[in-house]
Amino acid sequence: MRGDDSQHINDIRKILDDLGETSQRNFRNLESLVNSLRLSETVLEERNRAWILDKLYFDSMDARRESVDNAETNTFQWWIDSDHITNYNDCTYEVTFKDWLASGREELLPNPFHIVGKPGSGKSTLMKLIDKAIRPDSNQASRIQLKKWANGNQLITATFYAWKAGNRYQRSFQGLIRTLLHSILEQSPVLTGMAFPSRWKPGDFAPGRQRDLRSSEIPFDEILEAFNRIRSGQGQAKDMRFFFLIDGLDELEDYNGCPNGSTGFGVAELIWSWVRQENVKACVSSREQNPFMNTFPAELRLRLHMITYKDVETLVENRLMPRLRKNFPSTPQEHLQKLTRSVVEKAEGVFLWVILTIIELWHGLDD
Repeated sequence: MRGDDSQHINDIRKILDDLGETSQRNFRNLESLVNSLRLSETVLEERNRAWILDKLYFDSMDARRESVDNAETNTFQWWIDSDHITNYNDCTYEVTFKDWLASGREELLPNPFHIVGKPGSGKSTLMKLIDKAIRPDSNQASRIQLKKWANGNQLITATFYAWKAGNRYQRSFQGLIRTLLHSILEQSPVLTGMAFPSRWKPGDFAPGRQRDLRSSEIPFDEILEAFNRIRSGQGQAKDMRFFFLIDGLDELEDYNGCPNGSTGFGVAELIWSWVRQENVKACVSSREQNPFMNTFPAELRLRLHMITYKDVETLVENRLMPRLRKNFPSTPQEHLQKLTRSVVEKAEGVFLWVILTIIELWHGLDD
């Protein structure tokens, strides 16, 4: 081989080596650019989701739940975890709450579990206790039972506490739907685009392209349509199971937007239609009012004030008896127990009456 040919070959090899290094460098740059674009796309999608959640949110969305008193130690927990039906007068439910949580449609009528009671009987306190037991971060038996019902599908839980004394959303059907949908999308962000296809435009949230979205609102009919898409198991929601906990149906005053009619009957019938699907289960509470008593069958109804004798007894024992023992140390124990038993019996399962009575007795003991 001539010397100039050898030099040419070396030059070619050097060019190829340089091209290889350049290609690798360009490939790394391209890969970095693609990753940056993917990251940018993720950021824009997160901004889009955050905007939708913000449009669903309303002031004091969680205020009622936070204001509900926590249950006295061991109060109600015995009923939630019980393996036996509690038989009292007019208590007609035919399955334990624990078993109902785990049951599928083929085992029981697809009706919501209905908790009713007199004013002040502790309905909201019980619902809050159930709420804590079923939340995603809970490892309590109730959550485990619900996961049996979900049968390997993703379990989504959403709660709403109606409150007549709250703002317009806290006491309205629109507030109910907004709250449930907000909770669902927080737990499963992947559903956002499917729920709001016309609002899913991540590109609109890019710097320099972002339009003024702050004043833009989402009409309620669009919100209800989004909720129904998810609830009916469309798209990614087909592999999910939804548990709704709705407290205080009797506290709703504004039924505007309810497709079944602007009445308590309309809301009750709508909820009943939800749970006819195998992917939805609901637990609701109310006072003993006709729209709910006539719509939800008694087989899955707990009349709370009929089973709370032991819980009222626990409350009186924890809050009143220590003061009595302190103020009357020489009084025989059986006399003090007779007094506390009288308070328990007169309460007729109404916790609010017990608490007010104890406060009055405290004041009397302090004077």
